[in-house]
Amino acid sequence: MRRVIDGPYLIPLLRLALGGILITSAVGKLAFPVTGPAKAEIVDIYAGIFIWLPYKVAKIYMLLLPWLELLLGSGLMLGLFPRVCGLACLLIILSFIGANAALFHGAIGAHKECPACFGTMYVLSYQFALVIDIIMLAMAVLILLSRSPSLRLDLWLSDKITERG
Repeated sequence: MRRVIDGPYLIPLLRLALGGILITSAVGKLAFPVTGPAKAEIVDIYAGIFIWLPYKVAKIYMLLLPWLELLLGSGLMLGLFPRVCGLACLLIILSFIGANAALFHGAIGAHKECPACFGTMYVLSYQFALVIDIIMLAMAVLILLSRSPSLRLDLWLSDKITERG
């Protein structure tokens, strides 16, 4: 199993897939934002799931989320510190799973779709969003566990700096 995970193909493909999903999500949230009462409801969903999280912190999280997704997605696709990006993605994806699971079980609101997954660019049912979140979680875990050096810009840059020094 370790040979497959650390092989030259699996992890770069997973990094590209997860990075692509995150960048698409970020672009959707930035270019096609949810506005009005729906936006306030999204903050309420996160504040309701994470009871210990103050409302203002949930609001800041929702404002920073697209930029975090863009940064992490770019890092994964370029191979810049993929394990660090994988860990950060893991934490963000867990928040997605919490929100969609709460919606799925009807704990919060009466949504039939994920109001913030990709902004208003793509509207997904919360069941489908939850399935995507679980797949993304598996990708992030594999990236985090991997020691694959394949197609990593950070290692290439490190080699170039060492050659000059």
